[in-house]
Amino acid sequence: MRSILHFGLLAVATATGLRDTLTRRSDLTAFTKLIDDFELWTFFEELKDITVMVPNDAAYDKLLKMGLDLGAMPSDFTIPILKYHLLHGQIESAKVLAESDTMLVGTALSQPNMTQATPVKLYSESGKVYVETGLQLSAKVLEPDVGFAGGLVHVLDSSLVAPHNITATAWMNGLCKEFLQFMETTGLAAEIESVHDATIFIPSDEAWREMESTLAAMGMNEKQQLLRNHVVQDRVAYRKDLSYEQTLTSVGGQALQVRVDDKSDVWVEDAKVLRTDILWFNGVAHMIDKVVLNNQTNTLPTIPFVDRDQQILAASLSS
Repeated sequence: MRSILHFGLLAVATATGLRDTLTRRSDLTAFTKLIDDFELWTFFEELKDITVMVPNDAAYDKLLKMGLDLGAMPSDFTIPILKYHLLHGQIESAKVLAESDTMLVGTALSQPNMTQATPVKLYSESGKVYVETGLQLSAKVLEPDVGFAGGLVHVLDSSLVAPHNITATAWMNGLCKEFLQFMETTGLAAEIESVHDATIFIPSDEAWREMESTLAAMGMNEKQQLLRNHVVQDRVAYRKDLSYEQTLTSVGGQALQVRVDDKSDVWVEDAKVLRTDILWFNGVAHMIDKVVLNNQTNTLPTIPFVDRDQQILAASLSS
């Protein structure tokens, strides 16, 4: 009898649309109002088989205390953030909890320099589900698996942060400041930021320091070649895509040999990947433990700079 009652309640819940499901909740009024104010109900409700990550009102109260009112921001600032909360597919919490690895799930946010859907990372820790987003910031799922007609809602303790440019992403990472300095020194910051569908292998600060004497002996052209050889264009290669031996071609024209050892560690040339799937505006980055040296000098044409102030989506959320 109890199981029949549970099934009946679940059927009623999942027969209710997203708007009704959210408006009935007294703790989700801020997100609901944003969807209403920015006229996104049709967009959200036309999509089926989705998961909506909904920050609770306490999460938006925290933003207001930081001086950020998403409702008062321009639509081209707030709408991408809201779309980033909509995931493709019904992702039940049990599925995330059962996974030993992080799950990458595409969202409704599209980026101008990225062909694939902009993803979030789902993972579990101590029996709880978390969502990692831009700047490697995470939100905790407080209430999972709220059903509605067309999908699921997971209630979060904070708003999601859309991926930023590589400069902000590497800076927030805390271990890549030497990489940022090298981008500025070589004058390639704008070029690197404009690479589309990009995979960047970022040497750690320690890796750069180990190369100080070698770098000091290089001319500017050689330094620029070195930096370009850490960037791959037209191939967003997440950790799952680096699970077999392959060759990637950098924007500097260098062939990068990728292999996986018997401990499942990923190597790029002789550099070990220390941290994977760092989400950024135009693709993904991975931290490596060595600087990949030049083994050839041919270069591809300079990539044109594309001015995109939109890269700094939700910058104030990073606090």
